[in-house]
Amino acid sequence: MRLAERVAIASLLVSLIIALTKVYIFLVTSSVVVLAETVDSLGDVLTSAIALISVRFSGVPPDEDHPYGHEKIDSLFGMLSSFLLIELEIVVLFNALTSLVKGPNPPRVDNWVLATFASLSLVNLLRSLYLWRAGEEETSRTLKSEAINYGWDSGRTILVAGLLLIAREFAPWVDPTSALVITSLVIPSTLRVFISSAKDLIDMIEPKILVEVGSVIGSIKGVRSVKYVRARRVGGKLFVDSLICVEDHMKPEDIKRMHREVRAELERRFGKVDVVLSVTPPETHSLNSS
Repeated sequence: MRLAERVAIASLLVSLIIALTKVYIFLVTSSVVVLAETVDSLGDVLTSAIALISVRFSGVPPDEDHPYGHEKIDSLFGMLSSFLLIELEIVVLFNALTSLVKGPNPPRVDNWVLATFASLSLVNLLRSLYLWRAGEEETSRTLKSEAINYGWDSGRTILVAGLLLIAREFAPWVDPTSALVITSLVIPSTLRVFISSAKDLIDMIEPKILVEVGSVIGSIKGVRSVKYVRARRVGGKLFVDSLICVEDHMKPEDIKRMHREVRAELERRFGKVDVVLSVTPPETHSLNSS
């Protein structure tokens, strides 16, 4: 089992433990901001699960049934999980607004709750550092992305503990208000994940990416013109198919050199890529790269 896969499994288990802990704290405190944190932690469980699936399937080569590989399952799970999170976030917003309208009561927050939140913050900080290190070793953007996510979670968990203390001691309205603010800030990110995942599944891509890809190809020495560019995303990989016209004196080894240069520049800009260049006069070549 690869290091990236072991780390992803460990992160998923930690996310599950943290989520269950927050579910228990919510049941004890009836705090709306804890409910918002619980929903976010459930999102972390789904994120960790998607990261594990992505790491596992990204290494599976294309086959007869999946000529573009298996990474699109990442987009499928991303869309389904973000749809579920949007529904849960709406529940949090409804509860926060209802509490504000009725007049909130101080949350039932004991000192052990605050200590638990501080401990969860430390766990997320350590996990973030470990994930980043593993991402560096495995050159995995998925693991690095998770590391950044849990780094932010660590700071937000401490913030929530402070808000709970203020709501308990001074201002009960801080509890639903902070839940309302936190959830409102998270929803746009959840929507972006849903929309981008859905676009991947229907092979929709931003026109500016096609323009940038065409610009990269056209800038390579020996390319006379770019006839067309097509691209699609499959999971974390960008597939590019382009028809180009080259200078008359170009030889097969020149075409191969151009292909390497195109792929290197596209990888620098977009991460993992698969490039197919079809060449029209003086000769027609087709080069593939996985």
